[in-house]
Amino acid sequence: MADGKETNTVNVNRKGKPKRLNPERFSIFVYKILKELHPNTEISRHAMAKMNCIIHYVYGRIEDEINRLSNLNEIDIITTREVQRAVRLVFSGDLSDHAVRAEIKR
Repeated sequence: MADGKETNTVNVNRKGKPKRLNPERFSIFVYKILKELHPNTEISRHAMAKMNCIIHYVYGRIEDEINRLSNLNEIDIITTREVQRAVRLVFSGDLSDHAVRAEIKR
């Protein structure tokens, strides 16, 4: 910047094209959690693809439930309360309690 040139803030790949993260892939997060819980365990690409599909499916179900709750209550702003209600409705029993408690801890 001292010489008057602007720096490029976008990372580029080998071919000079901008490198973009795919927001629809959760493999990075799944891998980090796997390494935290089981450092010596590996996961195949096929298994990671299945995990990605499962996460998308669960996210879609929660999203649909949030939309249904917001339309039912005639609200325009979605708060954490609606998200917690949707998680409790989508997941069953102890799993929903654990998910909500884990989020409250943060």
